[in-house]
Amino acid sequence: MSTQKSTINDVAAAAGVHFATVSRALRGVGEVAPATRLRVQAAAARLGYVRDPAFLALCGRKPGGAGGVRRQRIALLFNRAPENGFAGYHHYRAMERSVSARAIELGYDCEVLFVDRDEYRGRLLHRYLQSRSIRGLVFAAFEPGRPTVELPWDEYCAVKFDSHRVLPEFTLVSVDQFHYTRLAFRRMRELGYRRIGLAVARRDEVVLDGPHTAALLLEQAGIADEDRVAPFLIESGIGLRAVGRAIGEWVRGERIDAVISNLTQVWWLVRPYKTDGGRPVASAALCMVRRVPHVAGIDGNIGLVGTHAADLLAGLLQAGRSGVPLAATRTYIRGTWRDGATAPPVRPR
Repeated sequence: MSTQKSTINDVAAAAGVHFATVSRALRGVGEVAPATRLRVQAAAARLGYVRDPAFLALCGRKPGGAGGVRRQRIALLFNRAPENGFAGYHHYRAMERSVSARAIELGYDCEVLFVDRDEYRGRLLHRYLQSRSIRGLVFAAFEPGRPTVELPWDEYCAVKFDSHRVLPEFTLVSVDQFHYTRLAFRRMRELGYRRIGLAVARRDEVVLDGPHTAALLLEQAGIADEDRVAPFLIESGIGLRAVGRAIGEWVRGERIDAVISNLTQVWWLVRPYKTDGGRPVASAALCMVRRVPHVAGIDGNIGLVGTHAADLLAGLLQAGRSGVPLAATRTYIRGTWRDGATAPPVRPR
């Protein structure tokens, strides 16, 4: 039997219901059909799912209301709304699912707000949060250069989820770009590739303080000079086809065997090119959000990052630790390598 704990999402998938229904069914609150409740309970028992006792005390219930308890609300905020391309970013959806599921599991209602909409700009956001009695905020993947927020921070508990270089220095939880770049490079070397190139967005390196290139330089320090390849920094706003042409020139000019990149489409961009030995140029994607069977690369474990963000916020709310902390913590969640056909083992002649 696997030692990995089952989650509320696992139970929801097994029972064929939404994770919010699982939460209501197992806590015995809300309107859940008897047959559905039994199906959820059976799925939970079969998977060995147990609600985390360490966080049941942080479930956010307060006296009041017809049922004797009132669920607190938290807000999950993005600065890119659906009408501005939210749906095109799979990691945004993964953030929304993971934070919301864990919040519900802990006993909180979770509202998703888009601060680039007029109704949540400026003082209107503060008024709305007050009207909904929301004191806990998770800022998810706030993009630099897009709308941000100013609030009376002493009135709120806040956690940043992958929102580097924006907003005050709140507690941060993030994927570990430095670690997963090192892991991908090492795995590609183990598979037999020698000249491994890194292609990442220049903007990402600026915002994140260069974790991908720093990891590359550290790994290259242990290999022969002739196997080292300078990183390729992708400029913003030039379009995917132009990026593909630029990467192609770089791959040919540097005689690259394999490319690792935080572009999920990297396999598509390098597939027309061959190595000096006639093999297709291999590729691995960094921080994949959803598993694509033929693509090798790193699962960024964004779901785990979202779960941890909700846990941290629950702890802040329970302790009453609002405002900008004097000593903000940063937690980085490591990724996991996944084999795939885009990076097959190199066979000697």
